[in-house]
Amino acid sequence: MPQVRTAHSHDLEPILKMYRNELSREPHADRVAAQLATFPSAVAEDGGSLVGFCYTVNFAPDVLELANIVVAENRRNEGLGGILLQHVESQAAQTFAGIILVNSDLYPQGKTVKRPATDFYHKHGYRILTATAGTRIFFKDLK
Repeated sequence: MPQVRTAHSHDLEPILKMYRNELSREPHADRVAAQLATFPSAVAEDGGSLVGFCYTVNFAPDVLELANIVVAENRRNEGLGGILLQHVESQAAQTFAGIILVNSDLYPQGKTVKRPATDFYHKHGYRILTATAGTRIFFKDLK
């Protein structure tokens, strides 16, 4: 099983590489670096290789936004996304009252077929605040 820990600045380059590989788009490296340095995050490593990451950004003084959660295509359906999410939530609960996130089918498709993550987020205690035909906005209370 992969080892999950808080992300650090030395994780930036592997995160950016995985972001490009899995999402097929260019990340904003400066933004990601600032988010890793400031807000709750997690990485999953197996055998010294990055297999997943999750990071957040400030949404409001007491609410975080889940900016990205990515698991390598060949490691999906192992429960790793939930472990990353729980790691971030446990850090966030110390300071923040909740987490908000956007899950949209309208973002450009990466290298794999995009599927809605509604079931995943419901399973982990998130509820839909509002939705359009292609986008869902979720929230989870942490207190």
